[in-house]
Amino acid sequence: MTTNTRIGANASETRLSLVEETVWATTPTSPSFTNLRFTGETLAPAKTTVRSNEIRPDRNVTDEIQTGRMVSGDLNFELSYETFDDLFRSALFGNFTGSPANTLKNGIAPTAFTAERTLALPGGTSEYHRFVGLMANTMSLNITAGQIVTGSFGMMGRFGGRGSTALSGSTYATANQNQVLNAAANFASLTVAGSSPTPRIRSLTLSATNNLRNQDEVGDLDLAGLAPGRFELSGTMEAYFESGALFQSFLDHDDLSLSFIIGTTTPNRYRITVPTLVLTGNPGANATGNDADVMLTLSFTALLDRLTSPRLDAALMIERAV
Repeated sequence: MTTNTRIGANASETRLSLVEETVWATTPTSPSFTNLRFTGETLAPAKTTVRSNEIRPDRNVTDEIQTGRMVSGDLNFELSYETFDDLFRSALFGNFTGSPANTLKNGIAPTAFTAERTLALPGGTSEYHRFVGLMANTMSLNITAGQIVTGSFGMMGRFGGRGSTALSGSTYATANQNQVLNAAANFASLTVAGSSPTPRIRSLTLSATNNLRNQDEVGDLDLAGLAPGRFELSGTMEAYFESGALFQSFLDHDDLSLSFIIGTTTPNRYRITVPTLVLTGNPGANATGNDADVMLTLSFTALLDRLTSPRLDAALMIERAV
């Protein structure tokens, strides 16, 4: 048998696993991790430091003092059904509710995780990097004609550590193998209520942020907490210019709503609803050159629902099992 031919860890063999915390920044005992499907990640511990301002006749720096620690980074993904429901909960500060529990709206209920990155090293050993208190600060979803539906969760947390062995009693559930969704065969039922006819679009993006802020305290290098700010949702829509209806809605600053379904077959689908939005930015509709389509490139900002009856009391709703 051939000995190892490489040096260092191989990104293609990396395992990234999550377990939900019941106490913030505390990994559960004998954690039941679930392996995550992902296309890339940038989770990393970070430190804040302050440089000494002592004046010396030899011009040297006396010290660089560590004053804080935290963790942040992105989890990039290709969308598949049910794979990221727990991270959706974290990004929306909500829980799937109803009977059955299939409706998620942005709210005030936090969800945090411990993440573990396992790097396979030459010689059969592994390196374990762990990050605690992780919460989704941002979420994005990108839908483009002819492409896989992709997205990202921007995570923030307390700090991390490393080890050369797995945690005592830890288990690792295999990730599902549900089909990766695309913007052609798996996208349906787009509606933009308040504007007729329904636009035909080339791309659609959603970007949410919880405006998390680090809370530090005297006597501790690590964060005392993560506090949410306002939930803000924005997006873009690139639509073929078939009528002046959307352009007029932009001019009039109309209240609109957006809804679409993404998934394979019933019931393995999501319905994503932005119940109230207004169009912002520059709408485009320019003749950019020969042999090109005239496109409306619309930005929008979501608002607390004021169109639906009864009110959803939210700016974003995700329904599963549609």
